[in-house]
Amino acid sequence: AFLTDNVGEIIAHPRYGEEGFETKPALYGTAAEKAAMEELVNGEKGLISTVFDGKDAYLAYAALPTTNWKLGIVVDQAEIIAPAVEAEEQIRTYTDEALGYIHETLRGVLMKFVIILSISAMVILVFSFILSKTITGPVKNLMKQVELIGNGNLDTRIEVSGRDEIAQLSMAFNKM
Repeated sequence: AFLTDNVGEIIAHPRYGEEGFETKPALYGTAAEKAAMEELVNGEKGLISTVFDGKDAYLAYAALPTTNWKLGIVVDQAEIIAPAVEAEEQIRTYTDEALGYIHETLRGVLMKFVIILSISAMVILVFSFILSKTITGPVKNLMKQVELIGNGNLDTRIEVSGRDEIAQLSMAFNKM
């Protein structure tokens, strides 16, 4: 913080009196310091984005009502945005952790899905094989018996089991 008179000369500053400290930055400072001090001298209050001591900074100022002197506070931009930068880093860290967890979970779910799908396919194949044997077995047996009848063995009897269409067909052949 610093205090200037109504023409911009620094009256109070933490470095006031140090060798090399400039009390008239409006006259002898850098171009950015001169512009900031000119705005400070001519304004009642405000916030300026500028460069002080080679660093990006904000200068907040206000006029003191009785003397028209200006109270100014210079804060490095890095100091102001440091909490936001730190929060951004934490958000990135948490996001990366969450993404890692999500990917790991999805990998596990995918593996379980593949295993369940494989087992289901095997079970379906086994049941399909068993079902096809229960259907084609009696049909093949009936075909063998019909071939025997067709070759002239008219005494051939076809074994009837069940009440399905194949059984009804077998009974019909036995009646012939």
